[in-house]
Amino acid sequence: MKKHSAHFGYGVSLILLIFVTLCLVALCVLSFITARADSRLSSEIEERTSAYWTASNLATEKLAKIDSVLADVFASSASEEAYRSAVLLRFNSSGEDSGKSADAASGGSPDADSGGNPGADIDTAEDGVTAVQNADGSLQLSFKETMTDTSELEISVKVLTPDTVNPWYYEISGWRTVNTSQWNPDTEMPLLGDTSS
Repeated sequence: MKKHSAHFGYGVSLILLIFVTLCLVALCVLSFITARADSRLSSEIEERTSAYWTASNLATEKLAKIDSVLADVFASSASEEAYRSAVLLRFNSSGEDSGKSADAASGGSPDADSGGNPGADIDTAEDGVTAVQNADGSLQLSFKETMTDTSELEISVKVLTPDTVNPWYYEISGWRTVNTSQWNPDTEMPLLGDTSS
C-alpha cells in the first residue's frame, strides 16, 4: 500500500511571503506616521516653551524697571499716602506728563532732571503697565507680554511699602498664560430631512 505525503506547492509559500511583506509595509507606514506626529508635537512644544521663556525674560526685565521706578517714587515721597498717589499717577499716565505728575504728587519739582524723574526709565504707554487701587486700598500693577498669536503672559504685582522688615517694593501676585483666541463653538445640529444648510 502506497503512502501519499502532502506536498505544498509554491503557491502557499508565495502567499505567506506576500502576507509577511504586507505586514512589514504596514508596520513601516505606522512607524513613519507616528514618528512624524511625534516630531510635529515636539516642534510645537519647543516653540511654545521658547515663546514662554522669551516672554518671561521680557517680563523680568520690565519688573526690574518697575522696581527702579517704585524706588525713585518712594525716595521722593514725603509719606506713604503721597507714595501711593504718585504710583497711581505714574503708571496711569505716559511720557513726560507722567514724570511731572509723579513729581507733583510726591512733593518734588516737576523740572527735575532725568536722574530724579521716576518716569525716566519706563514708559507706561509703550510697556503697557497699568495701576489700579483695590477695595482694601492696596495698589496693583499689571502688564502683559505676547507669547504667540493666540496666547500671552499676564503678570500682576502688588505694590508694597518698604520698611526695615520688608525692603521690597512689590510682590508678584499673578503670573499666568492666557489664551487670547476666541472660541466659536459649533451650535448647529443637522437633523434628518433638514435641507436648510
